Amino acid sequence: MCVALPINLANLLKEIRSLRVAVIGDFCLDVYLVLDRAAADISVETGLPTRPVAEQRYSLGGAGNVAANLRGLGCAEVRAYGVIGEDPFGAEMARILRRAGIDTDGLLTQGVAWDTCAYTKVLETGEAGRRESNRIDYGNFNRLRPDTAERLAAQLAGALADGRADAVIINQQLRRGVHTERLRRRLQDLIRRHPDALWVTDSRDFAGDFAGTVLKLNEAEAAAAAGGKPAAGGPTRPRPAAAAARELFRRWAKPVFVTRGDRGCIACDAAGVIELPALTCPTDIDPVGAGDAFLAGLTAALAAGRAPAPAAAFGSLAAGVTVTKLHRTGTVSPREIGELAREAGWRFRADAAASTDRAR
Repeated sequence: MCVALPINLANLLKEIRSLRVAVIGDFCLDVYLVLDRAAADISVETGLPTRPVAEQRYSLGGAGNVAANLRGLGCAEVRAYGVIGEDPFGAEMARILRRAGIDTDGLLTQGVAWDTCAYTKVLETGEAGRRESNRIDYGNFNRLRPDTAERLAAQLAGALADGRADAVIINQQLRRGVHTERLRRRLQDLIRRHPDALWVTDSRDFAGDFAGTVLKLNEAEAAAAAGGKPAAGGPTRPRPAAAAARELFRRWAKPVFVTRGDRGCIACDAAGVIELPALTCPTDIDPVGAGDAFLAGLTAALAAGRAPAPAAAFGSLAAGVTVTKLHRTGTVSPREIGELAREAGWRFRADAAASTDRAR
């Protein structure tokens, strides 16, 4: 398969290096524990076999993974706006963010009623190979304090007022995360006050609360946001992805992007709907973090002035790189983007209009 797109890949990657992007949302930590039963003992206290940890790895998830991918793509400045708890997971997350070159001044600590959002993924090694057992989650019972929400919004407002953010990504993954009604109202106000910034929203539950922003959704989220048509005497039928994208664009007059897994993605703007095919991966894949990589690539390309379809293609390349990185939320680099574009047969050509058509 060969796809011709109006974009000069080398120029785009060069322009990304001057971008300043803020990410506000649910910053999470993915914890990988690799157990090896061969080293198990019998616990004196319980009489049960122990579960020895042969390897432990920590990587950024949620908004943290979006920020890491933006830095991996080469963005000059990436700022994190989120909340952690007074716990080891929070300290590790902040350390990883800083090591990646991400500004953490907006990463606030709430010591009461807040645990750092962490997903512990236990990989057990045995005779049958490696398998993943039940995940252990932290942060399901968080309650964001009103004063924390106000501080978070004020931090982002300061960056926008000082011109330190060309683009803002609103990332929402958790119902009990940072996006309380109070914070959503503050963000709506900032969107109205700073229309010249590029705003991109990826929200599982509150996409309808961020009018005036570019929308990135998966197929189920798009169907839910657009609503459905009731069948005669039967249940409501969800809209197909293309129809859902058209409806959402009609409502908000901002580009809409719908990811569809192995069926590619959809970009919709005033020019209509464009369907992009999925990349073919010859190896095993791990889809964890693919949406984050797509969002980072998409936003970087839009902020660099690319039109929706080429921006979606660039996001697809970013996601295509990360899915080949198994059992981790991998990030993407410009070198990997170029290699995958060549392997997949995606042709990129120069087009002067592509560098000036801004999706705002």
